[in-house]
Parts: sequence; C-alpha cells; structure tokens
Amino acid sequence: MERFWRAKPKKEQPQESIPTEGASSGVYERIKTETKWLKIIEEKKDRPEPITEKDGSIMLEGMSLKIMQLFYTDEPGEASHCLQQLEKAWSEKRVISIDDSLTQEQLSSKYEEFISEEEITLLKRDAAIINDMLTQMRTGMPDYQRFKDKPHSKILYVEEVFECPLLNIFAVMGEAQLFKNWVPMMKQSEIVADVSHLRKLAYFRVALPWPFEQRECYLQACGQILKEENAAVLSMCTVDEDSWLGVALKRNPKYVRVDVHRSFIYAQMLDPTHCTLKMVINGDPHITFIPQKLINFTLKNVIGVFIRQIGKKAQKLPQEYVDLIEQKSEYYEAIMRKISQLKPGEELADGEGQDDDEDEFQDAQGEEQYSQ
Repeated sequence: MERFWRAKPKKEQPQESIPTEGASSGVYERIKTETKWLKIIEEKKDRPEPITEKDGSIMLEGMSLKIMQLFYTDEPGEASHCLQQLEKAWSEKRVISIDDSLTQEQLSSKYEEFISEEEITLLKRDAAIINDMLTQMRTGMPDYQRFKDKPHSKILYVEEVFECPLLNIFAVMGEAQLFKNWVPMMKQSEIVADVSHLRKLAYFRVALPWPFEQRECYLQACGQILKEENAAVLSMCTVDEDSWLGVALKRNPKYVRVDVHRSFIYAQMLDPTHCTLKMVINGDPHITFIPQKLINFTLKNVIGVFIRQIGKKAQKLPQEYVDLIEQKSEYYEAIMRKISQLKPGEELADGEGQDDDEDEFQDAQGEEQYSQ
C-alpha cells in the first residue's frame, strides 16, 4: 500500500557502513569518522600553510585548509565567511597556488575539486538554512513559507520559553540516542556517526499505528553559536545520498523514508536560567491516503509533546542525562566553552514563559494550503 522512497545514487564508495535493524548484525556501532580532510588537518597541524599574499592574493591550499579546520572545529559561520572570501577571490582571479608550476587549467581543476567536496556542500546547506532563518526572524513577522522547498512538505513552527540553563537544552537535544525512551512512537534512535562535537548523523525509526508501515530517516545536524543573537542554532535535514562523510547508510526496504528539509532549532539565552526555544520542522512523512486534516492534527500533537518533553527534561535533568554529562566531561566542557561566548539578556517579565497552548503552537503553513 505504501511505497519505499529510494535514495539518489551514491557519489563514492564509503569506507564504513552502518547497519539498520534487519541488516546482518541489527546493531548500531557509533562511528568516529576519519575523512580525507581530517587526516590532512592532522598532518598539517604543526605546519600551517600561508593563506594570503601582500598583493591580496589568496593561497588555495592555505585557505582550503583553514576552511576545513573551521568546519571540523564547529565554527561553520567562520568557515562560510572564509569560503565566501575564496569564491570572491576566484571570481576576481586572485587565487594562486603554493605550487608555482601549476598551469591555470590545473589550478582551476584543483579549485573545482575543493568546491565539490562534501564538506563544502554541507557548509553551504547549513548556511542557507541559518541565513533564511535569521532573515525571517528579524522581520518581526516570519514567513516560514520560505522554508518550504518540497511540494508535499509540511511546515510546523513551535516556540516556548523554558526555565533552565542552555546547557540542559544541549544535553537533552544532543543525547539523541535517548529519544526512543520518551518520544512518542519512537522505536529506534541512535547517533551513528560524528565528525565533531556539534556535527552528527542520527538514525530514527518510528512505528506508526496500523495500517502504516514504519518510518525511518537518517538526519544530519549541525550546531553552532550565534553570538550576535545570544543563541545557539541546530540546522537539520535528512540525508538523501547513500553515504555521509565516508559512512555508508544501509536503509531497510520494509520502511518508508521520512524527509526533513531546511529545519532548525533555535535556543536563545534570555538569562542564566531561562531560554527561548524556537523550532521549525519542514518534513514529509509520505502518507498519501489519510485526510490531510488528520495528518495535520497528528503532527501537531506529536511535535507539541516533543517540545514540551524537552522543556520538562531540561528543567530537571533525569539522572541518565546527569550521568552522561559526568561521563562525557570533555565533550560537555567543550559545549560550555561555546555557551560561555553568549551574554545573558534582560530578565523575563512576570508571567512570561507560562504555557499557552493556543499561542505557543502555530501551523506555519495552514491546512488549506497543503497540496497532496
């Protein structure tokens, strides 16, 4: 009755593989990826390469290395800025190589090879999500329709204030492997690979009521600090390809794939003990034979429960999260260094942050505008 949505052809043969339930082992083993650029960064850590010349020219090798270093140290904003500098310099014919023997054709080939790297694709995708998010939030009247990039996707917007430190939000959202313990209908949730503290790949499987098939998705997420917003943001989208930064993705043909496009979670520190959490989910569960109003109602309730559970757990962390913070002290110390860059704002006005079910949950698209 339902159909399986196939992935796009993979670009290259990955070195690692991750089994989903139903594969040979049926067990996830979290992978710390070793990409080509991680190896280059390690080799070059004591031998930095020049980036600019006195005449304003940019060294391709030096700038490429800097961009990748920023990518893998959770500074995607700075990495995007450097990438824009490189692209501008290339358009102005100001990019040169440390190797004087390269012809212009060879230099062009080397530049195009770098621009085509998967890390650059991910960097541009994250930047597009965040730039659109900030543009809309700063207008005062967000038009979340701009996040709709697929014909059958559904856009949901949630906003709520929580009485908790920002670190608690990081803990609840970051330990995605625990989602299966409290998210409705979630049967499997795993962080299957990561390349840094804030760039990860997760796998989720949801068991819907009969007669629906189970749903699954590989979701990539990138977190970063926005100093000018006094906030942290997590950009998210599903992986359409058969691999992610060298990790092969094995999908189960029995399950229907869920698509998530250009989505984000925005957490702003209001003061040391209060945070505003805003979430835009742009997704398609691929349900085609149920009335749209029923789908909308179900999605609203599931996302509503999800956001409230985040707040409940963040306000008083369950012991399993406390234990993980202690066990992963190096990771959470790195997160705290990121959070310390933010400056708390003014205190909340009386009554702000109280539940208001009618106001805090908005259907940003509207049922009438959805097309099957």
